[in-house]
Amino acid sequence: MKNAVICLMVICCSFSVSAQKTKGKSREYKVWVELKNKDNIKGYLIQLKDSAIVIVENTRTEPLSVSIANIEELKFRRKGKIGLGMGIGAGAGLAAGAIVGFSSGDDEPGFFSMTAEDKAVISGILLLPVGAGIGALVGTGRSKYPIRGELNNYMKYRSELDKYILVKGTTHQ
Repeated sequence: MKNAVICLMVICCSFSVSAQKTKGKSREYKVWVELKNKDNIKGYLIQLKDSAIVIVENTRTEPLSVSIANIEELKFRRKGKIGLGMGIGAGAGLAAGAIVGFSSGDDEPGFFSMTAEDKAVISGILLLPVGAGIGALVGTGRSKYPIRGELNNYMKYRSELDKYILVKGTTHQ
């Protein structure tokens, strides 16, 4: 039983090691463009122009240019962020359960008594889905940029929007 708990703890620690940023790896961000008429366009940002943005929709192959005057708000989320949040949350739930189980100690001998290791495994298994759910909720968060159809707002955020471009080198034209 002790070996199983030690293995679970090692797995939990490996989540934090694998979550480190790697240099040079490009990240994909999905964009949600809320238009002033309340329509939404989903896709990937590929270019920032002086008075428009260019995106590739999920369902279209040709780029779509959207005028800044028609944009109410831009929202971005890194691709795979929900899954990463679930993994980190699951590891945290497992670790928290193991800590709670170990800290409660062994029960007094009797009809139904458990060792601290047994409690750690059971608590870890019970808190794993809770942590995964919380991690998934945290992963659904999006970065928001209120444009409100105004060029001044767009220009204020333009340098920050560069990081969301799918293919680098096509930013300003």
